[in-house]
Amino acid sequence: MAKSKIFLCVLVLAATPAFAQSDSGVDARRAAVHELFVAREQDKITAALIESIADNYIAELARTHPETSQQQLALLHKNIEKNLTATEDDYLKHQVDLMCERLSLDDIHAATAFYQTPAGKRMADIAVAMIPEAGKDQMAWEYAAVHKAFADLNTTAKPSK
Repeated sequence: MAKSKIFLCVLVLAATPAFAQSDSGVDARRAAVHELFVAREQDKITAALIESIADNYIAELARTHPETSQQQLALLHKNIEKNLTATEDDYLKHQVDLMCERLSLDDIHAATAFYQTPAGKRMADIAVAMIPEAGKDQMAWEYAAVHKAFADLNTTAKPSK
């Protein structure tokens, strides 16, 4: 019984991406992802994302709670941006980790090469420009889904008489 538990533990560890990849392979992919981030101007994408998230949450709060003062909304907007900026490094580290787990070194190099072409540069510019509108769409989509889920829950959760 003990041997089968040890074997199962080794099997699970061997199947995980972090265990299966050598440290040098992970380090090479991590460095390549950083090059990809430079090529696709990740700093601009992240800055636009931070601004969009703050803008959209404040817009939704103002819509759903019109009694909230403009001063409170402005302060909350500033604090959301500050908190997102403060955690930006952790967010980006997680993005790097996800890419390293899911992409080969060749895939990362190919993506970087694409973002260095004229089409890739336009794609990076378009991504930054699209974030505000896409963020609004995402917020509306999420809000509608959550609102419907609560409405459905309230309908089905009512006790029968």
